[in-house]
Amino acid sequence: MAEETINIADAKKRFSELLGKVAYGKERIVITKRG
Repeated sequence: MAEETINIADAKKRFSELLGKVAYGKERIVITKRG
């Protein structure tokens, strides 16, 4: 399983894309507050 780390600002911009990756692509996304 692939894992991607992304900051919260980018996650807000790409929310739909990331949700699709998690739901259908079986990927793990880690959203960081600072970092």
